[in-house]
Amino acid sequence: MVALLTANPDSRMGKIADIVVRILAPNKATGSAGKSDQPMTTLNEQCLQIFFDALVLLLMHEMGETAESMWARHSRLE
Repeated sequence: MVALLTANPDSRMGKIADIVVRILAPNKATGSAGKSDQPMTTLNEQCLQIFFDALVLLLMHEMGETAESMWARHSRLE
């Protein structure tokens, strides 16, 4: 299964992906579309950060994880 986060769901990758999540924020393809005063693709990166934070919270809930259980494993890997 291929999942894609993109601003351009009609791209080559978008056409082969099983799941496409469209991120409506300025990017290289749209330039300054989205009316942000932030430089270049900063708003796009912030949108992706929020999306992935929300995804992690959903996965934590589904998997019965807590911040503490994740920190315990993280500490061992450092």
